Amino acid sequence: MQPVTMAYLIAVVILSELPSFSALINSSSPSAIPGKPVSPLVEETMGNTVDELPPSNFVNIPVFGDVYPNGFYYVSIKIGNKPPNRYNLDIDTGSDVTWLPKGRYPRYESHSIRYVRCNEPRCTDLHESTSREGECKNTERCHYEINYQDETTTKGFLVTDSFTLHLKEGSSIHPTLAIGRSYKYPSKGPNSQSKTHGMLGLGKGRISILSQLRHNRFFANIFGHCLSSNPRVSGFMFIGKDFDYSRCLTWVPMSSDVPLYSLAMDEIVYGDEQLLVSNQDFVLDSGTTHTYFIDPLYQQLLSVVTKTPLQKTPGDVGYRHCWKGTKPFDSISDIRSYFPTLKLKFGEGRVMEIPPDNYFIIRGIGDACLAIFNGSDIKLSFNLIGGN
Repeated sequence: MQPVTMAYLIAVVILSELPSFSALINSSSPSAIPGKPVSPLVEETMGNTVDELPPSNFVNIPVFGDVYPNGFYYVSIKIGNKPPNRYNLDIDTGSDVTWLPKGRYPRYESHSIRYVRCNEPRCTDLHESTSREGECKNTERCHYEINYQDETTTKGFLVTDSFTLHLKEGSSIHPTLAIGRSYKYPSKGPNSQSKTHGMLGLGKGRISILSQLRHNRFFANIFGHCLSSNPRVSGFMFIGKDFDYSRCLTWVPMSSDVPLYSLAMDEIVYGDEQLLVSNQDFVLDSGTTHTYFIDPLYQQLLSVVTKTPLQKTPGDVGYRHCWKGTKPFDSISDIRSYFPTLKLKFGEGRVMEIPPDNYFIIRGIGDACLAIFNGSDIKLSFNLIGGN
């Protein structure tokens, strides 16, 4: 089978009724991982009437952002009513809870907000995803605290509100969904203006937006997000099953017995050298900017990368392993002759090819720096493939 190139787009697609698969999308067509596994999904209705909606609902949402200089990708969604306001949300497949800030501009204010109480099923779902069961009493407001892998925290109360989603055929739907209204949230710094206002949790937990839409029968439990290296087109995110998968997707198995989106990897090949990957998980997390390999895989990768004829140069806090040429590199394409393609091999001969453009970065002084990091240094127990 022909390799699937990753030079331009990558997607994750999750199915509900079928065994879990991820999809590699071809070019023609430490962030958020709360610590506790979530329980399997259960049926719950949330008061929306959807009998009149066709089973093939499909929404396509533009994705904005880039790897550099922003370092993140986001979508813009209308939330609330009278009138609805548009909010920019970080795409995060590594966490479940969608939240907006109560006090940061633009303030999350809406006439349709309703606070969820502790005795409601949605509060139980929330606490299953945030490892805080049993900390809520009856009719009190449902409180949450989420501690992310990058040591940032958000705290707030769970509310329900109206979303506006535009369907493929031109109409719109307005599901009522449970999200967080945070009074404490990560700060971008007092002198900076963030392009995003909150988080879009796309994990497997019952409180995630995807799970809620599925159990309200708005969409099939299929979603994907595709990121582009073309500076004029950042990408798109889709929800639903009316997508031409056969045109640009190759399916690969995903691990179904773990709470995160995890790929079953057979081997990794760097140029002509095979790297050991047996019994190691590879988690997909769109909210993480970089990719992390844990030892011993990372040490093997470093040993083969350092065979380049380029001269090693001192790194910095962000990028520890860098090389320089006879003159400064002007663009990432200049390094292709010095570093080979990294190949991720899955079952049945499926291959994802990652050119050096996607695992190196050119820093300001013109050096080429490895953009895959050692996950063991931050105590990860699995390899993490960052979607950013």
